[in-house]
Amino acid sequence: MTCQQKLLDSVEECFDEDVRKLLSAEPTLEEVKAQVWGGHQTASPGTDSIILYFYRYFWDEVGTLLHRMIKENFQKKMRTKSQRTGLIIFGTKPKKCKSVKIKDKRRISLLNSDYKVDSGIATARLNKVATKGLSPNN
Repeated sequence: MTCQQKLLDSVEECFDEDVRKLLSAEPTLEEVKAQVWGGHQTASPGTDSIILYFYRYFWDEVGTLLHRMIKENFQKKMRTKSQRTGLIIFGTKPKKCKSVKIKDKRRISLLNSDYKVDSGIATARLNKVATKGLSPNN
C-alpha cells in the first residue's frame, strides 16, 4: 500500500452519492441559461470577440446550440481549442496613462464567453456543496 493510499484511507468521505451525482451530471439547459443571465454581460470578449450579452440577446436562436456544445465538452472531457486559448493584454492603470513601465500596467485576461459559461456551471455546482468539502479553517 502506498503512502498516498494510506493517507486517503484515513480521510473521512465528505461527499455522499447525491453530491457526486450533482457534480458529475451533464450540464442542463437551465444551468447554461443561468450562467448567461448571471454573468457580466459586457465583460471583455475573448479571441472570438463575442460578449455574454450576445448569447442573452439571441438566446432563442443560439441557446440550444450553446447548450449542445457545452454538453459535448462535458462528454468528451475536453474544451474546444478556442476555449483553451486566452489572451493577456496590458492596459494602463488610472493616472498612469503616459507611463511605459510594465508595473504601471494591469493585466487583463481575455477568455471566450462560452468558456466562461461552461466553467461557471462547475463553479455554481461546487458553491452548493462547498461547506461539505472545504475546511472552515482556511
